[in-house]
Amino acid sequence: MFETLTKYIDRLENEEICELEDDGLNDNEEGTIIITHITYKDVVYELEDEVYNVLDNNPNLVLNNDYMSVIQEYANGDTNKMYGKDTKDMNEKVAFAYILSTFRAERFYDGAIKSSIEDKRMINWLKRLKELDK
Repeated sequence: MFETLTKYIDRLENEEICELEDDGLNDNEEGTIIITHITYKDVVYELEDEVYNVLDNNPNLVLNNDYMSVIQEYANGDTNKMYGKDTKDMNEKVAFAYILSTFRAERFYDGAIKSSIEDKRMINWLKRLKELDK
């Protein structure tokens, strides 16, 4: 059921996922770098399209798009679980809810997708879906 998503594992691990654009306002004495805009590569947009296709074709996977309830129930107050760092006991609904929540989070936090791919959470959620698909 998740082959359309898990096929992106290798690409996310090996391809450039985004470009960071600087508007020139980062020149300051502290040397602080402020990312002004993230432009994602096609691989990210393709994965996002597939996430929403899976959701559309499997409405019972995350009922009413309520991915946060799925995550909260799974985490039950455990910080490591809340941030999706431990995947060993995730079921398919939980792993998918984390993936969906990341794409939704990007609307409010530039870099949510970038962070979850770079720290391997997204890849681990996809790998968990691949395990469960067998």
